[in-house]
Amino acid sequence: MGDDTLNSIIENFESKDTSIIYSTYEELINYVKANILETQHVEKIFRLIQRHLADSDSDGYGEDLIGKVLEASNFMIDFVTSGQQSLVSDLLYTLDYVGLIGSEDKALADKVEDLVSSILKIGSCTDLVLKTFFTAMSMGNVWRKRKHTLQLFTMALTSSLLDATKMLDNGQGKKLVIRILSATSDSDNERVIDSANAVTDLLYKEIGDDLLSFVSDCDQLDEMTKETIISRLNPSFGGNKASSSSSSSSSSSSTAHATHSTKSSETSSKLSKSTSHHSSSLTHIEQPFGLLLMNQDLDEQQLETRMEDITSKLADTTTEWNIKVNNLIKMQSLVNAGATTLPNFMSLFNRLKEPLLLQVSDIRSHLIKEACNTINVIAEHMKHAFDPFVDRYVDVLLKNVVVTIQVIAESSDKCIKSILTASKSTKAIVRLADLLKATKSGLLRSKCCEYLHILLRIVSTEQLEKLADVLEKTIKQGVTDADPKCRQISRQSYLLFAQHWNQRAAHLYETFDANVKKLIVKEQTTFSQAIENGAGPVQAGATHGPVASRGRHVYHHIHIHIHYNSHSNNHQQDSERW
Repeated sequence: MGDDTLNSIIENFESKDTSIIYSTYEELINYVKANILETQHVEKIFRLIQRHLADSDSDGYGEDLIGKVLEASNFMIDFVTSGQQSLVSDLLYTLDYVGLIGSEDKALADKVEDLVSSILKIGSCTDLVLKTFFTAMSMGNVWRKRKHTLQLFTMALTSSLLDATKMLDNGQGKKLVIRILSATSDSDNERVIDSANAVTDLLYKEIGDDLLSFVSDCDQLDEMTKETIISRLNPSFGGNKASSSSSSSSSSSSTAHATHSTKSSETSSKLSKSTSHHSSSLTHIEQPFGLLLMNQDLDEQQLETRMEDITSKLADTTTEWNIKVNNLIKMQSLVNAGATTLPNFMSLFNRLKEPLLLQVSDIRSHLIKEACNTINVIAEHMKHAFDPFVDRYVDVLLKNVVVTIQVIAESSDKCIKSILTASKSTKAIVRLADLLKATKSGLLRSKCCEYLHILLRIVSTEQLEKLADVLEKTIKQGVTDADPKCRQISRQSYLLFAQHWNQRAAHLYETFDANVKKLIVKEQTTFSQAIENGAGPVQAGATHGPVASRGRHVYHHIHIHIHYNSHSNNHQQDSERW
């Protein structure tokens, strides 16, 4: 049904009737709000968008229709993968070519700004945006285009979508900065000069005297422009003596930076004391300094106020997705500041559960990725206490594992693994086993096998005991699955199964056909090496991984059963390898 709707939308885009095209874009927007698009559909729709924008003038499109095309483009950006940057490049070129960058219509100019903002949030398209800005700034005879470009650049800097401190280290960024600096003196329009000066002020505020050093050494700026910029921003820098004073300025800057670093280290040290009991695997996560400071000395009342605000924002379907992302980052910061250790956390997290799952079920990849990151952090800190939530979260995340948008699939897969590893919960085993039997997706079956393999590796025999029958049936099914990866993981899971229940494993081995037995024997060398390195299931009561001696002992028994319980010549030949 979904494909039929999408095909109908694409077909209607071929119409020459502008009213039909407008209503079709509305239909597309509603469709992508609730559905995931395949790669080929994304490419086809982007080509149609580009064509409509390019032909907008000749076909007599009004501002309303152009605005609707830009709005749809904004929604479509979220479906672009890392391998589809050419789609974004062509879209940006078209925006510049048809004059939408520099549009006199404020509503259209605002929609262009929203679209550029969404493109920058992709991350991998930063250079494409900078290149477009440079091209637009080079149009000396179109003042409105240059002024709008400066406004877009300012928006990107003030929204932290571009890092001013990295502009001079980036090839495209450096070219753009030079063009902006030139515009402070070579433009014939006061409005462009004023905007260029404002951007230069903003860059100086972020970069400091390093910008003036760059100006002083830049061969592409004339001496009068250099002197004007330096004397306006920092007369004491030395004007034409900028080069000689650059060294002392740099030294001063380094000293100031060292002082700031010392203060920051002292504050960070205080913060780390309150969170030192947390998992070391999370200590590398960098949180915005302001958020860490805000959560210092966190108490129950503060936690309740902040988590209720986060829950409210995430539950509200009218909240902008970028605001939701910010609130997810706030939640991660709360957890890293020790929220899970407070007595009221569990009840507050219960209220957050469904709103958080709502973000996982969204269609925007950035939002889903941040939601998965948040769940990862929470699970890592809660560990076994996350057990009551495992089945619900895993069930929702499994739906994302097989989508074609890479960032969604990878984030969800990583999140499931993080949940299982942190909680060591067996709650998901039955669900994974049932799905392995029911789904027709080879990818999903292999993922289910992979998750079961993780649990066999890290969970104690005592915890798994009641599920031994389920695991045995799953392995028996998996080793003959149509998907080769599923078969391989299931054979490895059999060897882990034998570490838990050696006698059962021996009987299970006898039910396998000759080829499966042969492959299991072949893979034992690799498996035994992994055991020697400590990669096996934990014993009951163990807290830090497997006991290596147990792994070696069980491996020896697997070998004996395979050798002495195999009667065919083929099996004997396999055993002789050992």
